[in-house]
This record gives sequence, C-alpha cells and structure tokens, in this order.
Amino acid sequence: LCSDGNDPEVWGMLGAINGQLGEFEEAIACFRRSLSIKPDQVRVLFNLAQAFLYRKHLQDAVDVYREVIRLSPTCVDAHRNLGFALQSQQKLDEAIISYRRVLQLQPDHAAAHSNMLFALNYHPGRDAKTIFTEHRHWGEIHADNMSQCQAHDRVAGVDRQLRIGYISPDLRQHSVAYFFEPLLLHRNAKVIHITCYADAGVEDETTLRLKRLSDRWHKITDLPDREVFELIRSDQIDILVDLAGHTANNRLLVFARGPAPVQITYLGYPTTTGLKTMEYRLTDAWVDPPGKTEELYTETLLRLPGGFLCYQPPAETPPVSPPAENRSGHITFGSFNNLTKITPQVVSLWARILQL
Repeated sequence: LCSDGNDPEVWGMLGAINGQLGEFEEAIACFRRSLSIKPDQVRVLFNLAQAFLYRKHLQDAVDVYREVIRLSPTCVDAHRNLGFALQSQQKLDEAIISYRRVLQLQPDHAAAHSNMLFALNYHPGRDAKTIFTEHRHWGEIHADNMSQCQAHDRVAGVDRQLRIGYISPDLRQHSVAYFFEPLLLHRNAKVIHITCYADAGVEDETTLRLKRLSDRWHKITDLPDREVFELIRSDQIDILVDLAGHTANNRLLVFARGPAPVQITYLGYPTTTGLKTMEYRLTDAWVDPPGKTEELYTETLLRLPGGFLCYQPPAETPPVSPPAENRSGHITFGSFNNLTKITPQVVSLWARILQL
C-alpha cells in the first residue's frame, strides 16, 4: 500500500480492485478503512454502496446511497441504484420515486426509465392499463423518432436459410436460457440460420453450450447501440428477436432503430415493450386469452399452440424425490420466484385459493 497505510486514496483504489475481482467483503473493508481516514468521499461511498448491493446487504446499500445523495444530490447513478435496492426490499413506491428522480435529472435516461417500468410490474396497486400507458410513454420519449433503417430488400426463400437473430443479456446460467436453449437445440438447421447477440458480461458453461448451438455469435457488451444496429444490418438478419424487454441491460433502443424487417419480443419480459418498431410478441392463449389483452400491447400477439414456453431443466437436476406429503402428512408449497413478487396481496390470494 503505502509507508504508513493511512492514504485514503490507496485504500479506495484497493477496494475498487477487489470489487472488480468480485471480492466484495474485502472491498467493503477497504472502503470502510478509506472512509475512516477521510469521511464524505462521494466516490468511495458510492463504491461501498455498490459492494453492499452485490452482497445483497440491502439496508446497508440503501443507507449509503442516501448518504451519497445527501452529499451529491444530482448523482444520477446513486438515485437509480437506490431505486433498485429499495425495489429488492419490496419498497416499490419508494423505488419508483427514486427512478422518477433520475428522470427529472436526466429525462433521456432510457435505462432508468426501463427500471421504473420493471418495478411497476411488481406493484399491486398499478393495473394493466396504467402499466401499458407507462410503457407507451417510454416509447414516445426514447424510441419513436429513432428509426434509422432504409427499406429492407432481402427476402428469405428457397435459395437461402432464414436468418434469425436473438439479442439478450442472459445467454448464460439464467432462467431465460432454460427456455431458450431448446429453441437452438431443436431447430431445423437446414432452414434456419441463428445469430446470437450476447450482452452478458460474464460467460459460463451455459454460454459455451449456446455458442456451440448457434451459427454465429457476437459479444456486444461494449458496443454502443448504433454499432449493434450496423452489425445486425451487415449480418442481413431477417427476423430479430428480443429476449429481454425492459429487464436490465436490454437493447430495446437497437430495436427502435429497426435493423431487421421483422422484429419480435419473446420470453424475458411479461408485458409490452412500448415500441412501435416491435411488430410481434410471442405468447399463448393462457397468458393472453384471445380478445382480452390486445389493447395492452403495442405489438401484434402471436399465440403459439400448446404454450409459448419450452423448459429444459439443468442436466445436473437430481431425480424427483418422493412427495414431502408422505413424511409430513400435509401438502407443502414452494416458490422459486423473486421475493419482490410475493407481496401481501399475493399471499392473501394464495390463501383464498387454498380455502376454496
């Protein structure tokens, strides 16, 4: 470090290095040491809050983000990340306030606006029409005037394969991959050519499998939207599929530019994108009963027969064990959902169903 070990900048840098390496407990210790020597360092406080967030020490993260905002009220990233930490605590009203504060400071912050839309889907007090209106508002502000494509003159036919592109930040060990991998595994490779545009910062064994199943693979993590648009155009993609919606690290602003003649959203998000350039949404008659939900989407709904999901469990999944009821004498329910979804209203509804 340094001769006396009391240089706050050195401790702050060491904490940042540990954070980049994923050693968050060590990072937290370094940031605290730095702040003990020199309090009120906004950057070090922000990094400390980030480390708390990565370690899921949510209340600590909230407290430190609020301190950052006290010292630097216009710090957009602090307001945005505070919103995410509050959302993770099921404090949805407070989270939405934080996201709206970001938009007051930076109205064109499309990612923070997407964060707010995502939070609205969890909120038991927001109905479907309100959520649709908010999504359409996102499209009006960030996307409607972005289309840059010229007329698409390519047509897939008997002379070549249909070129389908998928964009996702979740082409890794992630719930999206459990449903996406079967699409690659069981396609007719003579007819369909697959290009994946992966926006995941971390690659794993799932990523490697998906790469092997694809015809072409581009890592777009560090590419700006404009360059991704040009890449898709140069790949001559016929159908471009979004697998993220308004989840983290989405590339909806690429779709707003219209790089492919047909654009579809599927799988990764429960509601509309709000984009005029997103023509279709893959769904089914259970999620979207015919005649009931069309007005809640900017996309045309394409209902797949038999369900729109095809789940592939992990290869290491153990055999199904005997029912717990055999031991306990009563039925046991479990849920692997994000806890933010399990609101008091949801628990109350489950209880009513069990009482029927």
